[in-house]
Amino acid sequence: MKRGRNPSKKELYALHQSYLGTASTRDYIGNTKANMPKPLCIWADDGTEHLVGNDDVACFHYHTGCIFLAMQRDTFENLLGKQIYTIVQLPWEGERFAQPYRIIEQQAEPVRSESSPFASDMVLCWFRVAPI
Repeated sequence: MKRGRNPSKKELYALHQSYLGTASTRDYIGNTKANMPKPLCIWADDGTEHLVGNDDVACFHYHTGCIFLAMQRDTFENLLGKQIYTIVQLPWEGERFAQPYRIIEQQAEPVRSESSPFASDMVLCWFRVAPI
């Protein structure tokens, strides 16, 4: 990057660094978003379908039984909001991911306060899942 130019948040995440150049949350939780061939599909309790794609999340991580998403607060409010979700379809092809997963538990927490040095807040979302 050129001297005197402030990198964008997207560039910082691509470099796995925080605004100070130190390790970020992404370094500790892993990131599989580069492997998302299609959007993550989440159904709300009322049957509404929500699609979350690569450009919507700063970080996406799947581990057996758990899904983790990190996204900007405005993106979170526009795409997901504070609803109850019941089913998720993972974005990969293959026998293991062909069936939807039931959402057992969900949680969304802001990661920074309004006085954060970041331009906008991030929201961390956790979903505990099980095969249907």
